[in-house]
Amino acid sequence: MNPPSSWKPTISHVRATVGGLLLAMTGALLRRPDLVVLATPLLVVTGWSVWSRPRHDPVVSQRLHHHTVREGEATTWQIDVRTAHGRSGVGSGFLFGSGSGSGEDVGAVLDVGSFVEVQPRSGAVAGSIDPITGAVDELRLGLRATRWGRRPIVPATVAVTSAWASFRWTPPVSPAVTVTTLPLPSAFDATAPGVHALGLVGVDRSARPGDGNEFAGIRLFQPGDRLRRVHW
Repeated sequence: MNPPSSWKPTISHVRATVGGLLLAMTGALLRRPDLVVLATPLLVVTGWSVWSRPRHDPVVSQRLHHHTVREGEATTWQIDVRTAHGRSGVGSGFLFGSGSGSGEDVGAVLDVGSFVEVQPRSGAVAGSIDPITGAVDELRLGLRATRWGRRPIVPATVAVTSAWASFRWTPPVSPAVTVTTLPLPSAFDATAPGVHALGLVGVDRSARPGDGNEFAGIRLFQPGDRLRRVHW
């Protein structure tokens, strides 16, 4: 036994149905054929939408191409949609559908937190399902981390709508994915000259000889010489 479909009618479908029925009933009671004429297109469209309503739930999978990036590097968030009929592939994502009762449009919105930029900036992408091949435009979003750390990314909110935007299907919420952003390493330049510390002995030549370990010479004692300099 197949589980019940979770396709829900949209607000526009409900309004068209209620408005068409009210116009048709009012025209019949008041004998106003013009109201019946206005109600006919609404009832035809809503009736056709209910008859062609999708019977199976799509399968949505989302993945991040790289879970570890450097500061400033970009990665891709990809969304794959699968339905129950047919098969056709576009790029690295696939959409399975025969175009009849399997949805007409697919949209996704990705909401990111701080220190993460998304491309396009709106965070929204959309694609139309080809009624003949069942192909859909690639649903991809670019992500770029601007500061190192761990950033949780909540999966995108995906919505699949049927013909005439009468029914909409949304998948359950998936757990967040953590993106690890590593800091940029600092470059070491060995060609840079060394900095001499103040007071470093031996850099500048002194006016008188200092206390070195090399033999300089022998002379007689003179007043003013230090006693430790006398060779006894």
